[in-house]
Amino acid sequence: MLCPLAALLWAALGFSAHLQAVALYNGIELPTPWPPKDHVLTLEPPAAPYLASPPAVIPIDVGRQFFVDDFLIEQTTLKRRFHAAEYSTENPILRPDKPWEQARYPTAMVFSDGVWYDPGDKQFKMWYMGGYGASICYATSKDGIHWEKPELDVNPGSNVVFAKSRDSTTVWLDLEEKDPERRYKLFRYDNATGGKGPVQTVHVSRDGIHWKEVAGAKRVSGDRSTVFYNPFRKVWVYNLRDMAAFGGLKEAIRSRRYAECADAVTGAGWTEEQAPLWISVDKLDPRRPELNVQPQLYNLDCVAYESLILGLFSIWPGQPTNRPKPNYIAVGFSRDGFHWDRPTHEPFVPVSERKGDWNWGNMQSAGGCCLVVGDRLYFYVSGRAGVEGSGGSGDCCTGLATLRRDGFASMDADATEGTLTTRPVTFQGKHLFVNADAKEGELRVEVLDRDGRTITPFTRENCVAIHADNTRCAVTWRTDSDLSSLVGQVVRFRFHLQSGRLYSFWVSPERTGASHGYVAAGGPGFTGPTDTVGGSSGQTYQVRWVPGAKLTLDGKASEPVWKEAAVEKRLVFPWKNAPAPETEFRALCDGTNFWFTFRVQDSDIVVLDRLRDEEDEVFEDRVEVYFSRDDEMKNYYCFEVDSRGRAFDYRASYYRHLDTKWNFEGLKTKGSPVPGGYEVEGRVPLKSFAALGFPAIGPGARIRCGLYRAEFSHERSGRRVEQKESLHNLGRKIKGPPPIEEWISWVDPGTKEPDFHVPASLGWLDFVR
Repeated sequence: MLCPLAALLWAALGFSAHLQAVALYNGIELPTPWPPKDHVLTLEPPAAPYLASPPAVIPIDVGRQFFVDDFLIEQTTLKRRFHAAEYSTENPILRPDKPWEQARYPTAMVFSDGVWYDPGDKQFKMWYMGGYGASICYATSKDGIHWEKPELDVNPGSNVVFAKSRDSTTVWLDLEEKDPERRYKLFRYDNATGGKGPVQTVHVSRDGIHWKEVAGAKRVSGDRSTVFYNPFRKVWVYNLRDMAAFGGLKEAIRSRRYAECADAVTGAGWTEEQAPLWISVDKLDPRRPELNVQPQLYNLDCVAYESLILGLFSIWPGQPTNRPKPNYIAVGFSRDGFHWDRPTHEPFVPVSERKGDWNWGNMQSAGGCCLVVGDRLYFYVSGRAGVEGSGGSGDCCTGLATLRRDGFASMDADATEGTLTTRPVTFQGKHLFVNADAKEGELRVEVLDRDGRTITPFTRENCVAIHADNTRCAVTWRTDSDLSSLVGQVVRFRFHLQSGRLYSFWVSPERTGASHGYVAAGGPGFTGPTDTVGGSSGQTYQVRWVPGAKLTLDGKASEPVWKEAAVEKRLVFPWKNAPAPETEFRALCDGTNFWFTFRVQDSDIVVLDRLRDEEDEVFEDRVEVYFSRDDEMKNYYCFEVDSRGRAFDYRASYYRHLDTKWNFEGLKTKGSPVPGGYEVEGRVPLKSFAALGFPAIGPGARIRCGLYRAEFSHERSGRRVEQKESLHNLGRKIKGPPPIEEWISWVDPGTKEPDFHVPASLGWLDFVR
C-alpha cells in the first residue's frame, strides 16, 4: 500500500492513487492500492476479479447493459454468440491521393490518430497519417463514408495540420474539457530525435487544426503507445507499449503498461514505477500455422462505450518475408478500466488473405475506437496493400467496418423458449428498453423481487410481446407501462426469448430511451459524451395483427379489440422546452386495412367552419401521418386530419416537393369530440400500400412512418399580428390573425426550425402477431 506521503506526491504529479476502496458506478469496488501493484502478467487468459466475485447488487443507471460476459447473468438457458464487424462495400474510404501523402509509401491511414463526430459543428472528423511517418492530416465528412480533405492555412494548400515526423498518435475530442483552448488533445510519439530516444509530446487545440505544444520530451517505452480517457473515473490512461518476458517466455514480447492520471498534460511525466505491466496476449491467441511464432499485442485502443470500456486489440502473429504484418483486430471488455475479459479471440476486424487487397496487412484501429451512427457502430481501421515479395507496407489506406449497435455479443434462443435471469439490480429510471431481434419469434420480460418472486403487474403474461428487430425497443406491460413503482428497489429481470437474439437492456429515465451511457467517439444526434437524447430513427411502434377483427369507422375507436393495441404517448415538443400536451396514438391491422386513431388533449381547438379546399387544413389543429418507402424520403405519402375528421392528403419527395392534388387511395377518416380534446380515427387499405410499392404488409413487415401533431392556439392578446403563410409553403393565407403555431413529433428530428419533412423525423411501424 502507498504511504500517505507517496500518495500526495502522486496526486501532485497528476497521477491517481487511493488508499481506501472506491465503489464504481456499477457496484464494483476497486482494491487498494490502485492501480493494483500485485498484478502479474501470465499467458493464461485474463481473469477479471469482478467476474469471479460480482457485486451483490448491481446499479444499472449508466448505459446499456451488455451480455459480453456473465457479470449481469445469474441464470440462463440462452446461448451466447459473438459477432464480427462487417467491411463496408465502399472501402477503402480514404486513399493517399495528394502529393504530400506520397512520402516513402503512399499513406492516408489512421494509426490510432482519431475519428470523431463533433456535435459542435455536426461533422465527422478524421486525423490520419499523411505520407508514411511524415505528418498528421485532417479530413471531414457529412456521412462518415465520403470524406473531404480541406485546404487549410497550417500548410497552405494542403490538409496537413502537423508537419513534423510522427509514428503512433492519438487525437481525443474532450467534451468534458472546460477550457475551449484544450477541447482537442493530441498525444504524439516521435522517434526522430537525433539519437535522444523516442519521446511523447502533448498538444492542445481549440479547433483540431491549430495545435499548441503543452508537454514535450517525455520518454516513452514503445512506438505504438496510445492514450485514452476513462470517464467513469475521470482519469486519463497512458497505454504504453513495452517489451516484457512473462509466463515462462524466453524472449520479451510486445505488451502494455498502464499509467493513469487526472490531468492529461502532467500525466505525460509518468515513470515506470507509476506504470505497471498491464496486458498482453494469452495462450488462446492463435498462431499462424505457416509462421508458428508467439503472437504479440501490437496495439490497444480503448474507449468508454455505454457501460464499459471497449478495447480493440491489434494482434501481431509474426512477420512473413513476402507480405506486410498480417495483424488483425480482436476485442476485449473491461468493467473497472484495468482488468480485461477477452471472451473471444477470433478476429473482430480480420486481415485479408488475398494479395493486392487494400487490407492485406497490418490492420490498426483508430483513436476513439468507434462511432454510433444510427443503428450501427462505425469502426475506422487502416490496412496496407503490401509490396509483393517483401514485408513492405505499400499503399496504406483507411477503411470502414460496421456492427449492429451493441452487437458484440447476443444471447440467442431457438424455437424452444429460453430464459435469462439477471443478478439483483437497482435503477432510478422508469422505462425498460431492449436491443433485440425477435422478428421471427417473441420476447417477453417479467420483473422479480429480491427473493425471485414475480412482481405484479410486471408478469410475463401481462408483458406486451415484442416481435421486432430493433436496437431500441420499449418494453411495456398492459396495465402499467413503466417501472416508476420499482425505483430504488432490488429486482431481477427475467427475459423470455423464443427464436431471437437479445443484445442489451437498460432502464431509461425518459420515454426516448436515452441510456445515459457513453457513446465512444460520438455520432449524429448526440450532444455530448453520453446518450442523453435517446433515439430518433430507432423509435418504433408495434402494430398488432388482428385478422378478421370487427371494426367500425366512427371516430371513437371504442370496439373491445382496440384494447389489444399498444398505446404510444411519446410525442414531444422538439422545438420548445416544455411538456407537450398528451397525444395517444394506436394502430391495428385486420388483414385488409391499416387502422389508426389519435386521442388528443386540446383545450383550445382551432378549426375552420368552412374550408375552401382541403389545403385550408394547414391553418387548423390536426394530426399527421407520413409513410416513406425508403430511409431518405425519396418517396413518401402523407395525410393530415383535423378535429372533425377532414383529411388533407398528398405525396411528396425530398425536400418538400409536394403533390397536393394526389389522393391516398381508399383513405377514410372520422373525427369526434372527447372531454378536453378530440379523437380521429381512420383506415387505409393494405392494397393501397402495395400499389405504392411498399413491401407486403403482414406479421414481420416493417415500414418507415412519422407521427406528428400541429397544435394551434387562438391569438387573444389583442395585438396586431401579421398574416403568415403556412409551414407547407403552399402560398395561401387566411383572413384575420393566424393562430399561434406549435409543433409536436413522435421523433425529434434535430432540426433547428420546425420541420417534419426530413428523414430524421421518421420512426418505424412493426407489424406483429
